[in-house]
Amino acid sequence: MYRDLKRIEDQTHFSQLYFLYYMKLLRFSQTYVESEEEAKNIVQDVFLYLWEHFGMLDGVRSVEAFLVTMTKNRCLNFLKHKLFVESHKQSLQEVEESQIRLYALQQFDESLNNSEGIEERLAQAVAELPERCREIFFMSRMDGLKHKEIADRLNISVNTVENQIAIALKKIRAQLLSLL
Repeated sequence: MYRDLKRIEDQTHFSQLYFLYYMKLLRFSQTYVESEEEAKNIVQDVFLYLWEHFGMLDGVRSVEAFLVTMTKNRCLNFLKHKLFVESHKQSLQEVEESQIRLYALQQFDESLNNSEGIEERLAQAVAELPERCREIFFMSRMDGLKHKEIADRLNISVNTVENQIAIALKKIRAQLLSLL
């Protein structure tokens, strides 16, 4: 019986905290995370953790400071993870490009040592790309635009740009290797 009463009191107290602090924590989180969806996820995680460990509030002086600190730490973890993922994405793409260059050098045939032959084969490989893929590849490699700039100009996501460039590089590599 006591447990049931305690549980009802905890639920009521939790609901009050949720309604009192949810929007404040969401705005705080959005300031740093930028994505509204991710900010909501972070705040929901904070409240889920609070619900699962509700008893730890007994020794807390300021619930608001405690919740803000938890939200801040979750935002920091999110941003660190995002930075880690983005840096690895970029380095993977650079590795792939380096592998293409390495393989091309390993397969280099002295009979192809005239630049016209190489340029012809490269132009042929690029011409065989799908139109949108070719457009994105040219904007990236020939115009020197960053992925974000291309995405903004074409009104597509940065992931789409990265995927199209990866597709282009794979198709060009396959085409060039088949010609060697």
